[in-house]
Amino acid sequence: MAPSTPKKRRLNRDQRLQIRAVRQAGHTYEDIALQMRVTVRQVEYACHAERPTPKKRSGRPPKLTEWQTQVLIQFVISSKKARLMTYLQLAMYFAWGVTEYAIRSALRRAGFKRYIARAKPPLSNANKEARLAWAYEHRDWTLEQWYNIL
Repeated sequence: MAPSTPKKRRLNRDQRLQIRAVRQAGHTYEDIALQMRVTVRQVEYACHAERPTPKKRSGRPPKLTEWQTQVLIQFVISSKKARLMTYLQLAMYFAWGVTEYAIRSALRRAGFKRYIARAKPPLSNANKEARLAWAYEHRDWTLEQWYNIL
């Protein structure tokens, strides 16, 4: 399952130059954003920045490559057992020579988060019997009878 929020795309120098040229031709920020498939805020920033060259990213570069990150994501979403593995277990499973923190950072950058799974309350025997009785009662219903309910 992919993360719900899309990853933000950084603009490169050529895109910023193109945005500036289109803006000087008289187009609005909204028109440029639709045409370039970027946000209005990115267009505003590109137009107001002193120079079109983007700032270099701060911080240490990621230890895992894009390919390794994709393999990790495919593995994690492949099964429930893989989803429940700790970061340390994932690091030992792949044996890429990285620590659990590199695995955690890669998954966080991709938009994944860890949550404690909610426990569902067990069904009581009385509830199971009531459900089964209801199912037996309604197993021969026609589509018209179901449509009356809906």
